[in-house]
Amino acid sequence: MTPRQIAEHLCDCYLAFEDALQGKKHDWGAYTAKGSTSEELLQEMMSLRGAAVEKALAATEVKHKLEALEYISLHDEYHIGQLCLLRLEADPEWKFDSIYAHLM
Repeated sequence: MTPRQIAEHLCDCYLAFEDALQGKKHDWGAYTAKGSTSEELLQEMMSLRGAAVEKALAATEVKHKLEALEYISLHDEYHIGQLCLLRLEADPEWKFDSIYAHLM
């Protein structure tokens, strides 16, 4: 997948989690980004992720916590790793730990 496709897929995952919370079947692949630029897509992705994380933290059922792991944590781990690998292939000097700058 391209970086854009990965970001769109992550948006789709966050929405799938919200559907799972409501007991709805998610329509995978139906999501399309509202923004046309990479910056707009990243803002949208982070907004959807933030909303999903908020709902995950508020969830009380074990089933919903497990769905949060699946749709948020594990997908982020896998696909953010892909994005980092793509970036490193394009720019071997890129500091991969910069993705954690907001934590420092």
